[in-house]
Amino acid sequence: MTAAMAIRRLVDRRTDVRSLDRLLFDIQKHAKIITRDRFRALYALHMSDAADAAFDRLAGDDGAPSFPPEISPEGIWMRLPVWQAQSASL
Repeated sequence: MTAAMAIRRLVDRRTDVRSLDRLLFDIQKHAKIITRDRFRALYALHMSDAADAAFDRLAGDDGAPSFPPEISPEGIWMRLPVWQAQSASL
């Protein structure tokens, strides 16, 4: 597989393809259930600081107050249009 094919596949929106685009759409659709508390539950109790730091990196702050309780649905798509535009010419 060439790099161009790999990148194009990441932004493919067809329902028969597993892609980054579809994953991000699904995360956006269900953003209210991707909470800090659920994320923190994936970590051992003594690693709550690491869990918070990882959640902050993944959720982004998007101008929100420190320690957002959930993923920002609006922030999910901020980078996707750039990736799509870049892959369109491949």
